Amino acid sequence: SALTSRLNALTDGESVLDIVDSLTSTATGKALSANQGKVLNDLISSLTDAVNGVKEVNESITDGQNGIYAQATDYTDQKITDLINGAPSTLDTLGELAQAMQENDIVMDVLEQAMGSKASQAELDQHTDDDTIHITAAERQTWNDKQTDIGDTKNNIITFNSGDSTAPTAWTDVPVLSSGEKHSGILNKISTMFRNIRYLYKMLGTADISAIGDGTVRGAINSLNTSFVTSAASKPYGNYPISEDSYVLRNKFGQVDIFCNVTCAAAAQNTWHTVALVGADYQPDNYRALRCIAINTASLVQTPIQCFVYSIGAINIYIGNLPESEYVYIISGSYFVN
Repeated sequence: SALTSRLNALTDGESVLDIVDSLTSTATGKALSANQGKVLNDLISSLTDAVNGVKEVNESITDGQNGIYAQATDYTDQKITDLINGAPSTLDTLGELAQAMQENDIVMDVLEQAMGSKASQAELDQHTDDDTIHITAAERQTWNDKQTDIGDTKNNIITFNSGDSTAPTAWTDVPVLSSGEKHSGILNKISTMFRNIRYLYKMLGTADISAIGDGTVRGAINSLNTSFVTSAASKPYGNYPISEDSYVLRNKFGQVDIFCNVTCAAAAQNTWHTVALVGADYQPDNYRALRCIAINTASLVQTPIQCFVYSIGAINIYIGNLPESEYVYIISGSYFVN
């Protein structure tokens, strides 16, 4: 066998293999022991693991660098996009902007002047603290509640001097409403009108007048006036010319109103003279005095003279010492009959 052959060779005087058990030995002709071979193998394995670890670190570093580069690239791209801010392609580079600025010197001068005159911090603080030009939330709400051209005014409050009163004692004249007046002025006039209405209501009273005339105030007054004045109407009559405007009226209360314009020549002085007559409905139960003015038709001299109406209906005047001439006698007066 191979083992027997090897032993025989050793017996025949062949040299035996010299083994070294140290990794630090410098003998190049000696074999390394199995123990040191294991040690060497372990070292190689350790070195291999270390190299592999270094490779993994390098790969991690490379990945990190790639990630940082990508983030930096994205950040830079975004900032450039923000800087351009939608500018047209003809003005999205510094060179294009510089060229445009050179071509528009006037515009740039205006911009530089505006930038140079910007407010200081003190001016900004003063502006911010100015309560006159800035409004509070409450003031804003008040403003929002103000009336618009087509809004609802039911919640609006108006301050004005009211002319109304629940106990008016006299009528108050109200100026004419005119265009361009303030609400306060208009409402003052309207409130004064209401006071006048209250005064009229007070003066009219609360008596029921529905049965008089047509039931209205005007109708009632007209009905009363008609019955008061025109219960009976006539004219004086006689032998002398009497004007057409002469009349004699009696109302339902028995009051007689008379007006007589008669023309005649003067009679004998200091005598009574009948110048006209009234009908039986207008004859008093006794004589009643009337007013009489004698007007001389030639000289136009006016002279008051005595005048009476009698129970027989005669209207007599006392001539007195009137000069003889033609006269117009203006006779008027009121009296009561049964």
